[in-house]
Amino acid sequence: MSFSMVLNFIATVLAITGILNPIVGALVHNAGSVPVIINSSLLLKWRG
Repeated sequence: MSFSMVLNFIATVLAITGILNPIVGALVHNAGSVPVIINSSLLLKWRG
C-alpha cells in the first residue's frame, strides 16, 4: 500500500533530522505494516 510507503518515508526523514527517536520510529514502522497485513489477509479470502 502506498500509505505505508509514504508513512515510512516521512518517518525516515523525521529520524534523519533527529525529530523522531528510534523507539517511536519502530512503532511507526509497525503501525504502517498493519494495513498491509490486513489487506493481504483479506486478499487470501477473496475469490475472483
